[in-house]
Amino acid sequence: MASNTLPVLSPIFSTALGSALDREIAELEKAVRRAEAHVHLGRCWFDDGHSDCRERAVVHQLGTDFEYCLRHFEAVSRG
Repeated sequence: MASNTLPVLSPIFSTALGSALDREIAELEKAVRRAEAHVHLGRCWFDDGHSDCRERAVVHQLGTDFEYCLRHFEAVSRG
């Protein structure tokens, strides 16, 4: 389709769309903040039998219910 046949959005529509998107983004940001308030990660659960990790956990693995630092989560995920 040629660009000269595409409809041009009116300034009123553009403003209304922008406002609606801003409201949706604000609601999503509130939801993320509420979810973050419920997350309480502790220490990394990685233990290879020789030493255990004491780093702060940043990932909760749903399948095992364990929490890992990023380095050990990547190692465990790779197998």
